[in-house]
Amino acid sequence: MPPRWPGHGWDNVRRAVSADTYRRARTWDALFGVGHLVATMNGRPMTSPDGFVAAIVPWLEANAS
Repeated sequence: MPPRWPGHGWDNVRRAVSADTYRRARTWDALFGVGHLVATMNGRPMTSPDGFVAAIVPWLEANAS
């Protein structure tokens, strides 16, 4: 089972969304979760979270199915 990030609350997500949405969320997290993001930053702070969001949201929306 993946690590439980403080405050993340997969149990809360499970209660809040459909089973299919929950399954997709866990799949996406396993593939591209915060652990992968942290590893790519190599201890450096994220200097532009707004820029990251602006770049990743359109890709996620375009690839959602």
